[in-house]
Amino acid sequence: LQNFNIPKVSFTGSRRGEASARYTALDDNMSVKSRRTYQVGIVLADRFGRQTPVLLSETGGDTVFIDAATGEADSTNVFNSLRIAFSQSTITALQNLDWCYSYRIVVKQREQEYYNWISAITSVNVVERLGDSINKIPRDQTAVIPPSTSSTISPCDVAVYPKVLGGVNKTTASLTKVQSINNPAGTANVPTDSVTSGISVFETEPVESDLDIFFETSTGGLISTLTTTAIDIQFYNCYLLTFSSGTHIEINRLRAGFNEKAFDVGVRAYVVKENFAEERRFNTLIHSSGLFNSRTNINYVNQFNESEGGLTISLDPQDGSVQKLFADDTQIVVFQEDKISRSPINKDFIYSAEGGAIPVTSNTQFLGTIAPYAGEFGISKDPKSFAYYGYSKYFTDKNRGSVMRLSQNGLVEISQLGMSDFFRDALAKSDEVIGSYDEYNSLYNLTIIGKGFSGFKDTNVATATDEYFTISFDESAQGWTSFKSFKQEGGLSLNNTYYTFNSGKLWEHNDETVNRNTFYGAAAAESYVEPILNDAPSTVKTFNNVSYEGTSGWELDFIKTDISSVGDEPALENYYEITLQLSGAANNSIISGEKSIFAKQGEVVQWVITAKPKNADFEFDAITDVTLSGSGVTIQTPTAITNGNLVFLVSYTAQAQNITHTLTVGGTGADLIFEINLLTISVGDAVTNGTVSPALATYTTAGANNLNVTISPISTHYIDPGLISANITGLTQAAAITSSIITKNVIVRNYGSNKYAIDDASNNIDYLKQPILTLTKGKTYKFDQSDSSNSGHPLKFSTTSNGTHGGGSEYTTGVTYNGTPGNAGAYTQIVIASNTPTLYYYCSNHSGMGGSTNMIPFNLSYSASNIIAGFPITVPASAANNSLGISGSATVLPQLTWATPASGTLTVPAGTSVNTIYTISPYDLAAKRTATLRWTATGTTKVLLPNSYGLSYNVVGTSVGNAVVDNTSQNYVERTIVLPAIFENTTATATITGSGEVTASVGTYSNPANFAATGSSPVSITNSNGATIPIQVSSNAVGNWVLFNGSPATIVVDPDGIDFLGSNYPFTIGVADNTTGAQRTATVTIEKYGNARVTGSAVNTQTITITQNA
Repeated sequence: LQNFNIPKVSFTGSRRGEASARYTALDDNMSVKSRRTYQVGIVLADRFGRQTPVLLSETGGDTVFIDAATGEADSTNVFNSLRIAFSQSTITALQNLDWCYSYRIVVKQREQEYYNWISAITSVNVVERLGDSINKIPRDQTAVIPPSTSSTISPCDVAVYPKVLGGVNKTTASLTKVQSINNPAGTANVPTDSVTSGISVFETEPVESDLDIFFETSTGGLISTLTTTAIDIQFYNCYLLTFSSGTHIEINRLRAGFNEKAFDVGVRAYVVKENFAEERRFNTLIHSSGLFNSRTNINYVNQFNESEGGLTISLDPQDGSVQKLFADDTQIVVFQEDKISRSPINKDFIYSAEGGAIPVTSNTQFLGTIAPYAGEFGISKDPKSFAYYGYSKYFTDKNRGSVMRLSQNGLVEISQLGMSDFFRDALAKSDEVIGSYDEYNSLYNLTIIGKGFSGFKDTNVATATDEYFTISFDESAQGWTSFKSFKQEGGLSLNNTYYTFNSGKLWEHNDETVNRNTFYGAAAAESYVEPILNDAPSTVKTFNNVSYEGTSGWELDFIKTDISSVGDEPALENYYEITLQLSGAANNSIISGEKSIFAKQGEVVQWVITAKPKNADFEFDAITDVTLSGSGVTIQTPTAITNGNLVFLVSYTAQAQNITHTLTVGGTGADLIFEINLLTISVGDAVTNGTVSPALATYTTAGANNLNVTISPISTHYIDPGLISANITGLTQAAAITSSIITKNVIVRNYGSNKYAIDDASNNIDYLKQPILTLTKGKTYKFDQSDSSNSGHPLKFSTTSNGTHGGGSEYTTGVTYNGTPGNAGAYTQIVIASNTPTLYYYCSNHSGMGGSTNMIPFNLSYSASNIIAGFPITVPASAANNSLGISGSATVLPQLTWATPASGTLTVPAGTSVNTIYTISPYDLAAKRTATLRWTATGTTKVLLPNSYGLSYNVVGTSVGNAVVDNTSQNYVERTIVLPAIFENTTATATITGSGEVTASVGTYSNPANFAATGSSPVSITNSNGATIPIQVSSNAVGNWVLFNGSPATIVVDPDGIDFLGSNYPFTIGVADNTTGAQRTATVTIEKYGNARVTGSAVNTQTITITQNA
């Protein structure tokens, strides 16, 4: 795809397993193979099918790794598909490109061919090689082994992934080596995870391709329909089969057989091309496309293969741009602005190596040698002036004020046939020139459109006042025979009938049923003759008669001689020349559009000024990159960059004078698309089981900057920053790290013996047992020991492991202490200088509590499972190359299992299940190690209290939250468990204590003793009455003389440990002084409150009688 800029695109690829993504139209068991890495790209095309190379996401995110999963073929965990989602900025950018019509999604898979090895396990680590398995798992015939060994085993050079063992899918991402082949049994020795029998499935190591090739998918569409909604990609490379209950296999061949027909991932391959940008070659022809075969419907005419050579042919750029091509039998005529040339076509050129008939060399170029016609004439920028008939081709050359004919006798200037002055002036004022050939009358009709014709003597003729002329050339008369009143937009002859277009409508000429001089449905125009009676007085002339047939005679409008005149002579209209010129320049930009325009007073004239980058290496970044300023005119500045250009509209209302306006060009101009790299940093990756990106970093702006290197683990590992180091010897542009104080909190935990546990609060990292402290040179670290567990454990540093307990001494350079460990404000602080040696931290009172440090020359931060190493740099003013090495290793992810508790229901993190192993990183967020244990009442007569169950866990540092009781019905009680950061394989096991659920009860109550008439103390009711649910206490006393907690109002009382609805125990029942002079009684009602779930006799309403003496 040539002559188009490709914008930067941003999109993300992801894995999807929903049933709606299955390809049900063909077979819903098709899937994308797991344990593979896929890269998604897009290919753009214009309306003619011309395509770009593969475009990748500028922001990353186009690569997807699909992990293996467990389950049957219909499981959403097992089924895999790819999807793509575009950013809104990318969609907007693509939809703003006028050429960008459609897109196609392509996918690259590096891992390709593999086999399913389905066989029987005969014993631990021994598997049969049945049927075609001997081809899938062959002996290594190239290995040399001792004769004594060859009788018992043969070597094997095959690695496999376990897929199904012991009736369970295996999801490991690590290959297992087939150790050897047993002789003569032919069985294979391969790890079987302690499985001793049954059918097993292994997948052989896939063949990997280093080719950067993408394969076409059937997913695509129109750019105009793109939205930010993710698009499912119809790309599948395997077939899912349920193998046994709860398991599946992924096959890519018929019957999973050896050398059987395999999945075809695409019918067309694409490659990535870097730095794809617009290239405008105004003087170049592109040719040598593929062929079209009408019998097979193979159409490659839109493909231009650069590898075949001879793809383009260029003409002299001094002759201007190519405006028109015309195929003439065995040659193509090329019309440039200032030159006409020809080239042979449809030929194989034969060259003789020695001047004889043989040997010869054949050249399959479509275009031959370019040969110019004699004469310095071109077609200017008016290709629509071209028309042809027979051998003759007609066109105009505005630059030279000429009308030309190209025929067998070469170029002829036919405007010289009596009309040279007219055409010189008319073409100079023209805005558009249109030509066509009338085969019926054998005339070349030329329409010239422009302004100011009626203001000048040489052009104030015919339809000048309507701002156009149509004039005819007649070969038989060898001259220009007549002006015409029609104004064509184009014309053609078909079967000897002449047609022209106007306002998009077709008009047939020379029709006898239509009045003469009537065109395009308008009123008839007048016919007239302008005789010149004595144009050359010294020449003797004989005038022919003018024949006329009609119903009325000729009318003479005026006659003028050199002595006098009769009639009204047509007067010239007043036109004024308004010229716009530009002064100044903008860097790397071409500014065009300045010209002179003729206009009448009061007319508004406009100029379109276009600023273009000078070539394809430059582009505009903002609409202010080019500016225009000046007075006397109105300048409308661009609101957007249009097709890479900046377009200004300049307006002026013509006055009664000729005038020249000068505009000043300013602005920064265009910048390089591919800017010069002032600093290039090669980043070396020596991280085992991890990757480092970017591999290459470039900087184009001098000054302070930052290099952020992302260190990512493979899926089965995590990155411990304590094991990562950087070699900055080659990073000569490294800048100083900004100093700051970083606080780390220290606690002491008993892991069988006391050990330091230290967090990284600034990066949301939980406490880790004896971590390798990653300390950045240039930073200050404060180790906060205010937690009470630090009492008696002062943290100190040494250059020797275990400090003074290991025979070393305390390191004190840059170290300060404050307070006493275990008390508020206590800390140890150390400044890490560029020359600080590798240190160890230790407890000055106890051996074995501390650990080591890792001194790093970069800022450390975390992003998901990755770590980010930030290197401050200074980009120089002149180009420089630096290097940086990142080394270390990733650590195998520890495994965590939540054991089934003795009682209650354990809810573990999403994506995991109880009693199932999952991997976890010490740096994962707490959500991945947080669970909830809930106990639920067994019936409506039972409720739960906060003290129903006690809970603890075997993992040191586990936080068990307070009991939370269901506040509406006491149907459950639950506790939240947060495990500490997991750094080793762990099984989290609960210890549960407590009596469990209790009977729902409002409690038992008895009548209190009679209250005295005055001064009686209230009776206190405690929770020893056995109430386990909230109760409501009320009285029917007339006059509100019964008091609850000192008030006659009804009260709600929660059982101990619960604060749902009201007050807690104890509550009091008292009385007001009796002034009635008589004994009085009242009933106190005690009933359940707000818990409709509970039933049973224990929750029945109770009453007690209150008696007060007179």
